[in-house]
Order: sequence, then C-alpha cells, then structure tokens
Amino acid sequence: MSEEPIPDSISYNFHVRPILSDKCFACHGPDANKRDADLRLDIPEEAYKALKSNATAHGIVPFKPKNSEVFLRISSKDTSYIMPPIATNLTLTATEIAIIEK
Repeated sequence: MSEEPIPDSISYNFHVRPILSDKCFACHGPDANKRDADLRLDIPEEAYKALKSNATAHGIVPFKPKNSEVFLRISSKDTSYIMPPIATNLTLTATEIAIIEK
C-alpha cells in the first residue's frame, strides 16, 4: 500500500488538526484528567509554550519542525522517545508525519 501524496498547501484545520485529534488528543487534548506531560495540543497558545519539563523545548514551534518536540518525537525511531508511545498501539503514517513537518 503506497502512501498518499502530500498536499502542496497544508491547512491546519483540514490536514493537521485531524491527525492530532486521532493520534494525540487522547493524552494531549482537552480532558485534563487524561492529559500527559502537561502538554496540551488542542489550543495553539498551549502547544507553543515552553515545556514545563524543559524550559528550552517547545511542543510546537510554528514553521520550525526540527525545533518542535512534537515533530522530533513523532518522527523518532527510538521506542522510548517516540510519540504516540508504543503501548497506545497508535502510529502515524509517513504521510501524516510529512504533513505535520510541512
């Protein structure tokens, strides 16, 4: 099965938010009781803030994926670092990762 092509133009609401909703919001979304690592990805201001665990890191740095902890973790091959964690049985496709990167 081949990956879908990456759109020329990325819309956060049309392309990125559905990926985050499906794969990330269970642990990093609106439910405070289920939220992990004090990182909330459903509100831009929260996603852009410095992480409480590392003040020099940010969940998302707009237009700078290599500086975004979210991108570094979803694209990692390290099973102890990758997001979503292996235990969740959720994975992002190469296309989904490329969309978030773009």
